[in-house]
This record gives sequence, structure tokens and C-alpha cells, in this order.
Amino acid sequence: TVRFLGTFLSDPTDVPQSVITYMANQLHLDAQSFSQYRNKRSQWDQMREIRSVYGYKNFTDHPSHWRFIRWLYARAWLYNERPSVLFDLATARCIEQKILLPGVSVLTRLVSTVRDRAAENIWRKLSCLPDNAQKNN
Repeated sequence: TVRFLGTFLSDPTDVPQSVITYMANQLHLDAQSFSQYRNKRSQWDQMREIRSVYGYKNFTDHPSHWRFIRWLYARAWLYNERPSVLFDLATARCIEQKILLPGVSVLTRLVSTVRDRAAENIWRKLSCLPDNAQKNN
């Protein structure tokens, strides 16, 4: 799920039985053995192992978090994209960079904050361009 969704499922067994059977066949496992993943400790151990082996990072891990925010700020500064487009690009960037997606509201707030900050800085820079005589005319 991490590779395609960018995050772990809250209940990894909450998938159609046909998917579990397909995965079990690929891994040469008994489909019934997936029921052990209902145990929270097994889930955490599995998530930790997947992060370690495949190089996934938590959203708040530094320095990847700061790099992501800098990328988002640059994108907001250079392009006047709607928040929904910026959100979609941010989601794709997280998946591409193997950063585990945060909750939707966390990413929405971050996109909004960064976009507002970039716009504020653009307007501040633009307001400095005319001199006092030009401003008064």
C-alpha cells in the first residue's frame, strides 16, 4: 500500500479477500496468516521494517521535511496554481520522494500556509518596486 498510496492502511487486513489471496500466492504464504497483522505490534514492526528496507521517511523527518517545504514554497512562488493543484503536486512529490503522506488536513494546512506566505512575500517585493513619487501618483 505504501508504494501506491503513499501511506500505510490503518487496518492492513481491511482489504478485499481476493487481494489478500493474490498477495499470499505471490509471497507463497497461507492467506490465513495475514490475520496476525491485526495485532498492533505486528503492524508497527512491519511498518518499521518497510521504512527501513525501502527507504521511506516519515513526513516530519528532517532534513526531508525541510526540503519538501522548500520545494513547495518554490512551486508556490513561481506558479500561481490553485490550492487543489498544489495539493495534488505535493502528494505526488511525497510519493516520488518516498515520504509517507500525512493526514489530508495536515497537508492541506501546509499547502495553504506555504501558498499564503509565498503570496505575501511576492506582494511585499512588488510593493517595494515603485519609489515614493510613483506610489503617490
